[in-house]
This record gives sequence, C-alpha cells and structure tokens, in this order.
Amino acid sequence: MIPADFMTFFAASLTADGALIGLLFVAIAIEPERTFGKAAAQERELAASGAFTSLVNAFLVSMIALIPDINIGWGVICVAGLSLINIIIHAADKLRRGQRTFNRSLLYTISALLLYGLEIFYSVQLILRPHNLDAVYTLIIVLVVTYAVALTRAWTLLSGENRSLRVTLIDAIKGRSSRAPGTAPAESSDSGEPEEKSVPPV
Repeated sequence: MIPADFMTFFAASLTADGALIGLLFVAIAIEPERTFGKAAAQERELAASGAFTSLVNAFLVSMIALIPDINIGWGVICVAGLSLINIIIHAADKLRRGQRTFNRSLLYTISALLLYGLEIFYSVQLILRPHNLDAVYTLIIVLVVTYAVALTRAWTLLSGENRSLRVTLIDAIKGRSSRAPGTAPAESSDSGEPEEKSVPPV
C-alpha cells in the first residue's frame, strides 16, 4: 500500500505520461512512413519502440500505485517483466538487423534492462515489506529515470539519427578537443605551407 503522501506524485506522473504518449502518437502519425514504412530508417523505428515501451511502463506503474489498499509490488513486477521481455525482443531484432544497428542502441538497451530489473527488485522488497518507504522512494527515482530515457529516445525520433544524444555528445567533445591549445602548432604549420611553396627552387 502506497502512503497518501506519494499519491500526488503518482497522479501527476500519470497525467504527464498520458500527455507524452499522446504527443508520441502525434509525432508518429504525422509521417508514419518515416518511422514504420519500408524505407524508414532503423534508428527511427527503434527509437519509437523504445520510447513507447518506457512511457507505457511508467504509465502503468503510476496507475497501479493509485489503486487504493493494494500492494503494488505484484503489479509492478508484471509490468516490469513485460517491459524486460519487450526489450529482449528488441535487442534480438537489432542483432538480426546487424551489429551496427545493435551498437547504436546498446546504451539504451543496457539502461532499460537495468531500470526494469531495479523495478522488479524493489517490487519484491515491497511484497516482503509492504511499508518499506525506502523501496517506494527508490521506485520513484527509477520512474523518473525511466522518463528521462523515454524522452531521450523520443528526441532521437523527432530530430533524426544525426542529432541523437550520443551523436550530439560526441560532436561536442570533438569540437572542444579541436579548440584545445595543442592544436595551435598544427594550424601554424598549415598556414606556413603556402610560404614554403612560394619560394622558387634553387
């Protein structure tokens, strides 16, 4: 049984999650062929599936938490278990499509497996000790991180493969390293090449 102090959070989570799922459907419905068509990029399809799985997981966990006078551990275990099965199926599909497709989503796959595994672990704690507030707090943290993962995948879906979070971070790191002081001599040597070429041979 969830203490009444947590009900406001789960109610807000349920409302926000419903809106996010609706926006995800709208984003896909605008140009469905770009996401699930024959010529659609694999990254868009995987991002849509990953974002939907994470949002549905958070939605169902929040809904179960609002049911009065029940131990939410059993319900969360079922939801997390189904989410884990879905992630495993997606991972197998990525491997079938090729190593490159699997590697691009490896970070998301690992994070999703970890989050749903934590949901199951702390749900067991709630089944054994229904009034374990530490388990409830940890489930809330897992839920917030699940939202972050879902929004990251949704951003990849909306902005395309070339503007995914991974690519954005790599570009930022490369840009900072290119502006490092150690690169100045290379630039000066490049600028000196025209002067050397302008000297006539002896």
